[in-house]
Amino acid sequence: MLSEGQALEHTFRLANASDRPLRITGTSTLVPCCSSLGALPETIPAGGSIEVPATFRTGDRVGQVRVEFSIRTDSPGRLAWVLELSVDLVSRGEIRPVESPASGSGGIHWARRVTRRRRPDQGGAEPTEVEVEAPLKASFSGPSRRRGVAGGLIEIARDVEITGPQAKVPGHHASSLVVRCADGAIFKDIIAWGLESSLKIVPPGLVLYRGGPKSTKTFEVATTGPPFQITAVVNPLSDRPAPSPGVGPMRSHRIGLELDPSRASDRAMVPIVFRTDLADQPEVSASVLILDRPDANGGAP
Repeated sequence: MLSEGQALEHTFRLANASDRPLRITGTSTLVPCCSSLGALPETIPAGGSIEVPATFRTGDRVGQVRVEFSIRTDSPGRLAWVLELSVDLVSRGEIRPVESPASGSGGIHWARRVTRRRRPDQGGAEPTEVEVEAPLKASFSGPSRRRGVAGGLIEIARDVEITGPQAKVPGHHASSLVVRCADGAIFKDIIAWGLESSLKIVPPGLVLYRGGPKSTKTFEVATTGPPFQITAVVNPLSDRPAPSPGVGPMRSHRIGLELDPSRASDRAMVPIVFRTDLADQPEVSASVLILDRPDANGGAP
């Protein structure tokens, strides 16, 4: 069955085969957020039966879904009935990758396929509009294709091509892809891409204890890209100027810095910033966490 957020209704029939009336003492549902029972009489007459209306709201669930209802009675021989409603729900549609991101001439390329599923008596399911947030561009790469699938449903698929420029600045980026269909249905996806930084710092972080002595730590700033220069170092944990990293551009710079924990505020995370002459990554930083020193029992003072 197609999952369209609809409410499915089913009526159970309960029979009382005993020679005495059964009093209904309570009802409950396994998933009360999306299922419920209708109004029931107070008793089931001896040798009689009642109808039990049940409702299940599918929401956006897909796959084999089972909900249970419990009806409690005052019968010593049968304290409760457990009723079960099971349905196989098929998604009304989705967007899936067709291929992994691949570099094209002058940019990046993605392909997505939007798929709709409809009953034969439903029309207007074709994807008709596509848009994506800048700087990406999106367009359909061909017409819709139809085929019959299990459950007597019709599946409509249409491919989308997304292109964008190569990232120039290291970092991660994301844009929302939106596909609209003729019947007003909307499907969304996130297109993510990024550029890993070629500039690294070792160690990326340190832990120092408040009240501890001054110390000298060596940081290495290196790249897998072209040689670079370190133009400045911002070190809040020292009042001494940083030593010169060397003369001329290099792929790796080692710098020893004095670190004084007493210059940090309470429980501070202090950045040590190394500025470079690289246009795509003008700076990189290491973090120094200043903690209170544990006492003799292992706890904080």
